[in-house]
Amino acid sequence: MDRIRDVISARDASGAPVQCVGAAEDVTAQHAAQVALIRAERLADAGRLAASFAHEINNPLQGVLGCLSLMEEALAQGHDASRFLDVAQQEVRRAVRVVGQLRDLGRQARTTGERVDIDLRDTITRVLAVTEKRSAEQQVHVTWAPPESMPLIEADGDAIQQVFLNLVLNALDAMPDGGTLTIQATPTTAPEGMCIAITDSGPGIDADLLPRLFESFATTKPDGLGLGLYISRNIIEHHGGHITVETHTGSGTTFSVWLPSHPADQRSAEQ
Repeated sequence: MDRIRDVISARDASGAPVQCVGAAEDVTAQHAAQVALIRAERLADAGRLAASFAHEINNPLQGVLGCLSLMEEALAQGHDASRFLDVAQQEVRRAVRVVGQLRDLGRQARTTGERVDIDLRDTITRVLAVTEKRSAEQQVHVTWAPPESMPLIEADGDAIQQVFLNLVLNALDAMPDGGTLTIQATPTTAPEGMCIAITDSGPGIDADLLPRLFESFATTKPDGLGLGLYISRNIIEHHGGHITVETHTGSGTTFSVWLPSHPADQRSAEQ
C-alpha cells in the first residue's frame, strides 16, 4: 500500500501541466500495525467482558454450593432445610438473569435491570445466608442488627445484592483465620437515604493499593480478577449513590455504601 506525497507539477507557457514529479511512501507495514492494534484492543475488550461475566456468575454459584452444603447438614440433623433451598433457588435465578443480560448485551447494553422497591434488610439477610457456611468455617463472628424500619430503595435488586455480596466476600477473604464482621445500617437525612457499613477486623488494605482500589483489575489476591469493587462502584453510582472505604493497618477495613431513599417515601412525607 502506497501513499503519495510531495507532488510537484511542471507547466507550459499557457499554464497547463505537462509533467508531475512526486514521491510515494510504502505504508503497508504501518497499516498492518494499525490493524493489529485495533484487533488487539478488541481482544482485550472481549477478555475484560469474559472476566466480568465470570466474576458475576461465580458469586451466585458459590452461594448455591454453600446453601446445598447447609441443606445437607440440616437434613442430616433432622432440621428444616427449606430456608437454604429458597436462597439457593434465588441465587440460581440470579445467575440465569446474568446470563440473560450478557445475551442481550448486543441488543441494548444496560448497567442494571428493572428497578423495584427493595428493603435493604432483606438484601443483607440473603447475603448473610449465602455466606453463612463460609463464615462458620472461618470462625468469623457476624454482627447484624437491622433497625426496625428502613426506607425503601428504588433499585435493581440483583445488582444491589451483588454489591453487598462482593463486600462481604472481600471481608471474609481478609479474615481467613477468624475475626469479626459487623454490618450497620444508618439512615441519613441530608440527603435522605441509607448508609450500610461493612467492617472487618482484618489486616487492612495496603496504602499503595488504595488510590486505585476501585479501578478494574486492581487486586492483591493471587487468584483475584480485581473486578468486584470496580463493578460495585459502577452499580452504586448508577443508582445515584456512592461507596467509600476507610482502612487502618492492623485493625480492619470499613466499606460504606450510601443509597438514596425511594422517592415515594419523600412524597408520602410531604402529603
